Amino acid sequence: MRGIIVIFEYSLAVFEVMKKKIMATKDMGSMFILLKSLSENISDWKVLSNAAKKHKLSWETIKNKRSYLRPIVDREYEEQHRKKSSDFNIRNSMDALKSKFLKKFILFEGLMKRRGHSNGKSSILENFEEEVVNVSK
Repeated sequence: MRGIIVIFEYSLAVFEVMKKKIMATKDMGSMFILLKSLSENISDWKVLSNAAKKHKLSWETIKNKRSYLRPIVDREYEEQHRKKSSDFNIRNSMDALKSKFLKKFILFEGLMKRRGHSNGKSSILENFEEEVVNVSK
C-alpha cells in the first residue's frame, strides 16, 4: 500500500516542480511531450524528492480526494463524450446531405441529357444554383 502512496506523492511532486513549464504549454500535446522528457526537465532529483516529502499522504486522504473528485471528472468526461457524439452526428448529417446532393446532381444531369441536351454542361451550370437550394430543403 505504501508503494502506491509514494508513487502518488512523487506524481504530485513532478507537477509541483514542473508547474511553470506545464502552465506555459498551449495544448495537451505539448504538455505530454514535456512530461515525456521528464528526466531532461527535472535537473535535480533531490528537489523532486524534497517536494514529494512535502506531500505526506495517507491512503485515507487519497480515498477522500478520489470520492470528492470522481463525480467532477465523470461529469467532465460525459460532457466531452456528449460533445464528441454531437460532433459525430453533425458530421454524419453533413455526409448524408452531401450524398443527397450528389445523388440529386447526378439525377439532374441524367434528366438534362435525356431532354436532348447532349452536352448538358451549360444547362446544368445554369440551373446548378437552383438545384443546390432544392437539395438543402
